[in-house]
Amino acid sequence: NVAITECLPSYPGLTFEKDYQILSQLLRHTAHPFITIIGGAKVKDKLPVIKHLIQKADRLLIGGEIANTFLAASGVEVEKSAVDEKLIPIAKEILTRAGNKIVLPTDYHFSPDRQILDIGTKTIEQFGRYIKGAKTIFWNGNLGKSEDPVYRQGSDEVAKMICTSGATSIVGGGNTSEIISRLGLKDRVTFLSSGGGAALKLLAGETLPGVEALR
Repeated sequence: NVAITECLPSYPGLTFEKDYQILSQLLRHTAHPFITIIGGAKVKDKLPVIKHLIQKADRLLIGGEIANTFLAASGVEVEKSAVDEKLIPIAKEILTRAGNKIVLPTDYHFSPDRQILDIGTKTIEQFGRYIKGAKTIFWNGNLGKSEDPVYRQGSDEVAKMICTSGATSIVGGGNTSEIISRLGLKDRVTFLSSGGGAALKLLAGETLPGVEALR
């Protein structure tokens, strides 16, 4: 993406251009309440986004594997669930800074070997109350092990609630897009972003080398 710009006249493709414009506008012109839903497993990649969005979002709903690290940081017993021990101090710092903006799961769907692999029904209802009142929603990352039908209820129910909320909805990331597509809801979200890690970096306020080269 960068090297080709040194050899040829270069332009963004139409999908790239639309992605960049909409994600950039998301942080500049946002209707409130602005609800961000962050899930998935890459804690290290998503902590910078969460830190940045604390300043922008009214609530950050955290699920998926990354929620385990935040739960552990807040003193919750997560048993044998995957936790990034090295990032617990950063998670504690974020929780302190965020106050009541961060909403963590309050019940869970455990696997037989005592790992948290989905959010529970009370958490789905709690997330639903924030989604229902939202004007803008950004969602990235599945809220459970959604590739397994046993642990996809949280992600599926949240997807359906987003699509019936009436809010401007932007959904990004590979797993999250797959959930929307599997449920036949592609036409019910405002924008389905093809960006994964790059979209998160943009929302974290970082520069993207490919964009800078095009400038």
